[in-house]
Amino acid sequence: VSKTWPVAPTAFSYFRGTHQSGNVASLASDDGNYLVALMGNVPIATEPPVQLEVEGTAPTGEVLGVELRAVAKVNTPGLSQRLYLFDWVANSYVQVGATQGSTMADSLHVGSATGAFANFVQAGTRKVKAKVAFVMTGPTAVFVWTTSVDQVQWNIRVR
Repeated sequence: VSKTWPVAPTAFSYFRGTHQSGNVASLASDDGNYLVALMGNVPIATEPPVQLEVEGTAPTGEVLGVELRAVAKVNTPGLSQRLYLFDWVANSYVQVGATQGSTMADSLHVGSATGAFANFVQAGTRKVKAKVAFVMTGPTAVFVWTTSVDQVQWNIRVR
């Protein structure tokens, strides 16, 4: 018998971007309590100026599926959102979702792993990692833009 478990982040950090407000509890539920970041400087124009990295702990069992869900909004049009899951075997992030045109109101974005699902859960520790990134894909109404993430959650199906 398999069951899907929701997994909330237990830690976060920014690879790019500057933390403005909120904490790890801000990511636990879709409740209007946001984790807010200011865009950061990037050495390469195609690199996302905001890259939020989150960690959590997967339930015990044989991993049959991994999904990443993020509820977020931005303060200007012209931005897109990308979702990544960390592959512990390849030791790198894998893009599992992308949206063209993030919204200025809360919107849900979902990405799912394919292939060897167990690769997305660290053996032994059951640790999971993900990244939610925002990149400019068009003209923006403001030069210094922010992102507000309301919830990040894995849905992990195990047997």
